[in-house]
Amino acid sequence: MILGLGLDLVDITEFEHRLDDQFFVRAVFSAHEISFCDAQPGAKRRLQSYAGRYAAKEALIKAFDTARLTHPVQPPTFELSDIEIRGTRSGPPRFSLTPAIAEKMDILGVKRAHLSITHDGHSTAAVVILEA
Repeated sequence: MILGLGLDLVDITEFEHRLDDQFFVRAVFSAHEISFCDAQPGAKRRLQSYAGRYAAKEALIKAFDTARLTHPVQPPTFELSDIEIRGTRSGPPRFSLTPAIAEKMDILGVKRAHLSITHDGHSTAAVVILEA
């Protein structure tokens, strides 16, 4: 059963300017994500990696908010850097969550969080499905 659905779209061209602000980068991305994104070959891949992770974090928040509509739970207080996106060699990216966020997911009955990230032209999109 689907508990929550979230979608976010990022304009890569506009997002690029936000990466010039190191305070923003450190506030939004984990050390692991920064290392991963900065290691991507070429400026375009680097930018897509950052934008995709940002979209995924926003999509997770939206999915969580839709799930709360049927299960009233206090919204968690967390920073975007509390949500980490880990890449895998043989499959889709996955979330790595802080214990506080994972606990809220458990309260809602979330068993799996599905994530898909795509890039096309000047846009990056992420979709998150929270499954019971």
